[in-house]
Amino acid sequence: MKKRSSIRRTLGTALALSLLMSNVARAEAKDPEGVGYGVGAGLCSVLYGPAKIVYAAVGSLVGAGAWAVTGGDEKVSKPIFESALYGDYVVTPDVLKGERPLEFVGRSPESTSGSQVASPGSDGF
Repeated sequence: MKKRSSIRRTLGTALALSLLMSNVARAEAKDPEGVGYGVGAGLCSVLYGPAKIVYAAVGSLVGAGAWAVTGGDEKVSKPIFESALYGDYVVTPDVLKGERPLEFVGRSPESTSGSQVASPGSDGF
């Protein structure tokens, strides 16, 4: 059991470091002064990413249950899947700067106009 726990911890650390480094590299490429935002975004993603993944997994189960209970009615299950699976999985420096909102609950691609869409009633935070 200790071996399995050690492997999970190592994989989790590797994932966290890769998210952190990708955000730092992206911030350095745009603006050398934005390295702090890249580090902050990486650290926030370490906490936010797993929460979003759990939300997506639970939403997928609920969507599948809704689909099964309604006899395969996509009008019921599709919005559940879209709100659970779409949205942001990592925090970016743009989100920390307030230039783009963080979208935890996703929306369908048809309802978005452009690449940066605020959540309903969102002020960007």
